[in-house]
Amino acid sequence: MKTNCRLLQEILQDVGGAFAVLLGYIGDQTGVYAALRDNGPCTSDALARACNVDARYLQEWLSAQAAAGYVLYHPETDRFSLSPEQATTLAQEGHPAFLQGFFQLLTAQFTTHESDRNVPDWRWKALGRPSWMLLLRYRQVLPSRL
Repeated sequence: MKTNCRLLQEILQDVGGAFAVLLGYIGDQTGVYAALRDNGPCTSDALARACNVDARYLQEWLSAQAAAGYVLYHPETDRFSLSPEQATTLAQEGHPAFLQGFFQLLTAQFTTHESDRNVPDWRWKALGRPSWMLLLRYRQVLPSRL
């Protein structure tokens, strides 16, 4: 039997993971991961200009991503980058290790709509477009027999 402290620790780790997924989804949708992959090490200001996003928010996002191990931070140059493994997993559409479709699916779970409950088979409808996008994004790497 788990102690209350151990259970609380596990739940908080799960909450942290959920936020990491949401932040990862933002990196995909804004094109930040792709820009880091394509441009190599960048300052947050240069990356903000390349992605047309707010520099201050991007600085905070990049810091959180570096703390989570999703991007690399180089303090000697104040630049951020992706390792080859990070680039493949976060920004290489079509690669078997690419996980953004899963980020998209998990993010969809936070955006279900009560108004769909009166629609037949609302549980599928509630998953919405991101769920179908997951299937489309992974169709090219899944075995054809699935």
